[in-house]
Amino acid sequence: QDLFLMIFPKITSRQMTMHIRFVVYDESGEPMGIYYPDGERYADEQFDYCAADWANRIIRIAPTDETIPETAVTMAKSLLAFGGAAQLYLNNYNPDHPANPEGYMAEEMAALQPDHDLDMVGRAAAEAIGLTDFRLELAEETSIRLYFNKAVTVKVDGKEAKVYNSGNTWLVIINGIYSRYLNHMYQVEITGEDGTATFTCSALSWANSMIAQNIEVAIPTARALYLYHYAAVAYLGQ
Repeated sequence: QDLFLMIFPKITSRQMTMHIRFVVYDESGEPMGIYYPDGERYADEQFDYCAADWANRIIRIAPTDETIPETAVTMAKSLLAFGGAAQLYLNNYNPDHPANPEGYMAEEMAALQPDHDLDMVGRAAAEAIGLTDFRLELAEETSIRLYFNKAVTVKVDGKEAKVYNSGNTWLVIINGIYSRYLNHMYQVEITGEDGTATFTCSALSWANSMIAQNIEVAIPTARALYLYHYAAVAYLGQ
């Protein structure tokens, strides 16, 4: 039986319950039934699907399906926990479609201790030559955003980065940060009129900062981000 792959990229954390409607047609133009890879029939003709559906199915069938590893179950629960936290943090929570109504990973989140080896290093030196803010973007593709109040050139891991300018603000975006690379420490070299500074940061540096500053609204997302990373490394490998 032939298999066909369709990819819907860049589904963000808060979009895990956003359904995509499918109708798949055969070569004669007739709607086809939809099946999971293991042969289970999902739906006749039209169906809706979202990222949370994958996670919930893994959790549901794992107790009776020995082919599903524990790492997949943890990945599914961490995915839902991250999605649920992000929905609240990003003010896009729909009570009719919460990502994590079961409260998965709540105990693990409460017990989590940040890894301080992932703290940003050298921020003060960077601020001295123009860095004004360090943010983690979650509403769109996961990315680190660095803001400056002076014209600068920037290298990230030795490569020239694009600097966007609007008025008196200069912006560098470090994008393409996937789940298992949330702990990658980027080497950021900034050169401006006041000299050169180098600092290191990762996506989880943002999480550490939120926890250290006790930013209550962001802490659940910060903790869930850690668990999502750990689960992805275990599930996907390094």
